[in-house]
Amino acid sequence: MDASNRTIGAWFAVGGCLAILIPLTAQAQQPKLRATVGAYYFDGWAGKSERWQADPAWTGLKPPTHLTKRMIEEFADREPIWGWRDDSLEIMERQIDLAADHGIAFFAFCWYWNKDPGKLAQDPKHTGLNLFLKARNNHRLKFCLLVANHAGYLFQDADEWRKAAEGWLPYFKHPQHVTVDGKPLVIVFNPSNGDKDGFAQVQAAARKAGLPGVATAGCGGGDARLGFTHTTHYNIVPGYAGTSEAHKYAELVQAHERAWRGSRDQPYLPTLSVGWDKRPWEGDRGLGQKPGWYFPDRTPEQLAAALESAIAWMDQHPDQTTAERIVLLYAWNEFGEGGYLAPTKNDPDGAYLKAVKRVVQRTGKGNPKAKRILFLGNSITLHGPSAKIGWTGNWGMAASAQERDYVHVLAESIARTSGSPPGVRIDNIADFERQYDTYDLDAMLKKHLDFKPDIVIVAIGENVPALGSEDAKTKFKGSFVRLLTAMKRNGQPDIFVRSCFWPNKAKDDILRESCTAAGGIFVDIGDLGRDESNFARSERTFAHAGVAGHPGDKGMKAIADALLGAMERRGR
Repeated sequence: MDASNRTIGAWFAVGGCLAILIPLTAQAQQPKLRATVGAYYFDGWAGKSERWQADPAWTGLKPPTHLTKRMIEEFADREPIWGWRDDSLEIMERQIDLAADHGIAFFAFCWYWNKDPGKLAQDPKHTGLNLFLKARNNHRLKFCLLVANHAGYLFQDADEWRKAAEGWLPYFKHPQHVTVDGKPLVIVFNPSNGDKDGFAQVQAAARKAGLPGVATAGCGGGDARLGFTHTTHYNIVPGYAGTSEAHKYAELVQAHERAWRGSRDQPYLPTLSVGWDKRPWEGDRGLGQKPGWYFPDRTPEQLAAALESAIAWMDQHPDQTTAERIVLLYAWNEFGEGGYLAPTKNDPDGAYLKAVKRVVQRTGKGNPKAKRILFLGNSITLHGPSAKIGWTGNWGMAASAQERDYVHVLAESIARTSGSPPGVRIDNIADFERQYDTYDLDAMLKKHLDFKPDIVIVAIGENVPALGSEDAKTKFKGSFVRLLTAMKRNGQPDIFVRSCFWPNKAKDDILRESCTAAGGIFVDIGDLGRDESNFARSERTFAHAGVAGHPGDKGMKAIADALLGAMERRGR
């Protein structure tokens, strides 16, 4: 659609804020697959429980291997809508349809080694995998293996890896097996149990069978010299062996976000925990496990925001992840540990599955929409004239003109693509950065209550004093979370928080964590500040070094593009 006839409406200033109204034009939107989402599948819901055999009331239930009395007595709401057992073809086919209908691309089945071929074949924890291969609708979902080589299932030598690989070949050659770079994907739970010679034999067996090799991802790491081609996680659990304490689900998400990093040579498959609460497996009426932290306040909305964050990370770091854009969710059915997407008695309509579907199948790229956008920032967002530093503009420092700062570039982009005109309000809240512990949030919020933004973009951090102590970090995080949650309560706007233009790990970690806690979208622009061409000093001469160190026109456009991309991915 021709956007050449767009016009810019009147600009006006009110008490340090700027407001604009921009007529917009519409543009068609095409759906796009945003990520390849896999879910770990643990089959502790087949076979026979060996516990409490002297209790006829228990044995009469025909409990599967990992059901416990605590699950039935205290956590009965976790029972799947099909019951505690999943060992029928009908139930597997039902699960395949549920997963495929809600944006899940594959199951990663937990697989357990045993050098005894008979015991390997009879392991009830392989029931789900075997049923999947028999399912009439398995063409709707792909699969791969998570080699659960933890205590009791460790490989002893390279020959055992070779024997396992020979057994995996039929899976690898199955048309529904997940591939990365054309190679079947195998995820290894315990990378320290990896074996260089063993992995070499796995690769050799695959090539002998006509395959191009195997993509081997280590959970929590994996030495490339041993043969790990990728890294990922099964899950990340702060306080796993701590005391029994309730913590925020946001803390669980943040622990995963901090682990998202890879390289071109060893890409990372980002992982998210749907939840964690293993109390049903703790104590004498569980599996005898020791207490640890649990995270009981999870919601579908928080999961959706976390998945958005994972997708945004892949968008921003394509050189650190797979071309297939794989995200792994822990888990489909870890009912005992509290990580499950599958519908249960407490979630019969599948709210968590619907959350995944909304994110993965969301369309809107190229057509961000907003009625009102509030920008909260510092000098990069808005700075009035100052003779002392030689700055004459009344816009984002240090763009060469008002229309070239990131606020106006972003507004212009939305004007070209959206079908309704947004109002835009801009507020410099550098005082909050410098005095976050005493800043009057209520006064700031009152100023914007009448505006009722549906999008809030927060671009701060650069002026926050160095966070050299844990106390300072805690205070800044607490203040920033209060700011974001207060904005969220005012009309439930979508919140986008960008990282510092001048990268600072301590500050950026808190910005990210606070954004996640508030259900916002974090936009990492750290790479922009590492590129000298994005600074104003690369474009023209300034008398003041501080002004010169701000983003120039190129840097401003890059910031706007990063925010626009996040809005597009969000469906705005």
